[in-house]
Amino acid sequence: RANALKLAEIAKKHGAFVIFGGPDPTGKPEAYLRHANPQGQRVVDLVVWDEGENTLIELMNHLTGRVPDSVPLTSDEHDWPIDSLASIAGLRYLNAQGELYSTPHRPPIDDMDSIPFPARDLIDVDAYRRAWTDAHGYWSLSTINTRGCPYACTWCQKGIFGRSYRSRSAANAAEEMRLIKTQYQPDQIRVVDDITGVDRKWVFAWRDEVAKQDAAIPFECLSRVNLVDVPLLEALKEIGCKKIYFGAESGSQKVLNAMKKGTKVDQIYRAADVCREVGIALYFFMMVGYPGEEME
Repeated sequence: RANALKLAEIAKKHGAFVIFGGPDPTGKPEAYLRHANPQGQRVVDLVVWDEGENTLIELMNHLTGRVPDSVPLTSDEHDWPIDSLASIAGLRYLNAQGELYSTPHRPPIDDMDSIPFPARDLIDVDAYRRAWTDAHGYWSLSTINTRGCPYACTWCQKGIFGRSYRSRSAANAAEEMRLIKTQYQPDQIRVVDDITGVDRKWVFAWRDEVAKQDAAIPFECLSRVNLVDVPLLEALKEIGCKKIYFGAESGSQKVLNAMKKGTKVDQIYRAADVCREVGIALYFFMMVGYPGEEME
């Protein structure tokens, strides 16, 4: 958050209209909207909460005057009526009285295949590649196949998706992999889904589509220790999986229970065993000092 707000201060200094989105702004909007630079000027104009794609398109059409009755943003934003945005679902801002105002909730996007692939052609990919390579010795791009998580870990920020779980079609996910592979040739990709493997049938369908489209490329992903077994991991390895990140969190069953993690300590060991058996590297996320945890 601190780094993001520093960027917002820089943007505002250069006259930008600043919009934030994502889990933390959704959960703590006032931490952004009330943040001021050293001169006392607030630097964040709007927060897009929940899923942002459709909201942002409607918002930008409004800010640029592309829809009837909209009030286009002018160079002098101090005279611009922010309350004119009240009809756009999925926004939070400070109204004319300085109070936090939320417009109505925007429904989630059910047809995830309707969302276009990221416009990577608008990125300076060469600069991105150099930064990655200088820092790590390789470079990576990311993709996301599913949204949400059905589990109930107590510490997780569920502000955007709740406990819902939606996925793109396997064919659509494979097509994006193929485009990344052929257009950009990264050393690997990172699949940034909260959890890969919630829907086992989908994973095997994805494997088949990746093979069909010749889209296999080295990748890493995230999963849960209670979801993986040899058949699932072999399917992932066939299409390039090199490493899986697991939210193991703790080696204490007491702590896992307090987290409502829904896993057992022996499942952590089992996940490690099957990864080694199949030949996939593994990485554990761990938490230390969870409330109620004792030194032992």
